[in-house]
Amino acid sequence: MHLLKWKYQTHKRSSSWEISIRGHRERILDQFEESPSLKRHFDLVLDKAYKRARTQASIETSLDISTFPVINPFLKEKILEKNFLPK
Repeated sequence: MHLLKWKYQTHKRSSSWEISIRGHRERILDQFEESPSLKRHFDLVLDKAYKRARTQASIETSLDISTFPVINPFLKEKILEKNFLPK
């Protein structure tokens, strides 16, 4: 949801949003490091997580759900990339 908000609400971007995105990403990467078997499950849950994030982003931003792509626009590798923020 945070990446969607960052991409589609550019006028509301803030350092706190960036910190939140980076913090969530670091927690995911820490979990993968602590339990490498979780990494292979990432692909399985990513689509489901995106669908949930799309709905949540629509509610939280008050933007119509059609604003957000039906299919996840973010590559798995980019989501996990340390400095990635969508343009």
